[in-house]
Amino acid sequence: MKTIKNNRLLTTVKLISKPNAVIADVGCDHCYTSILAFEHHLASFCFNIDNKKLPLQSGIENLKKCGFLDKTKNICADGLKTDEVDKPIDYCIISGLGSKTILEIITTKNPNIKIDNFIICANNNPINIREYAVENKTYGITYESILKENDEFYFLLVLSLNIDNKQNILNEREVYIGKQNIENNSTVLKEYLKLRKEYITSILALNPNQKSLSHELEIINSLL
Repeated sequence: MKTIKNNRLLTTVKLISKPNAVIADVGCDHCYTSILAFEHHLASFCFNIDNKKLPLQSGIENLKKCGFLDKTKNICADGLKTDEVDKPIDYCIISGLGSKTILEIITTKNPNIKIDNFIICANNNPINIREYAVENKTYGITYESILKENDEFYFLLVLSLNIDNKQNILNEREVYIGKQNIENNSTVLKEYLKLRKEYITSILALNPNQKSLSHELEIINSLL
């Protein structure tokens, strides 16, 4: 099997900071995430979970080729509703999905599955996940950034079991954009905000009576 060259996946995997972590990859597709985690000595075991049999089987074949199959349990299931996860999870990775789907996976998980951290890579702005962290108070946002790959923007977050409730105190701008994103004020964030501004402006030109978009535009303008 060829070396996996995917900056987004590697950046996501490198958010694992606990040695010999037990991880889960929900929506694992071809198991590239777990392979990268093993290759970089970031995990000792992985639950690969996907709701489609063929991609999961392809992933199992990839794990065999790399010699990592014995470090995994591969499960065909709908998100975290499964009862086949039989170890506490240090990091559950959910990558490449929309924020609505990601939040549904988190909020419908089997309550018997113990997860210390979620590593999220969403393909759209996860305002709803920030709102969930503020309202739920079980998990706090301990890391956030934005990256660009192949002309697409991805939003990285780490949700950790909330020891300090200060992690969940976000003002309105921080809910929309992300507290650490605002603090870092990266060139990628600025590029995203400019494109988002152009998009919202074009929508409002056709239909100006959209309060939520108008309000988002105000927040974006305050940051540019």
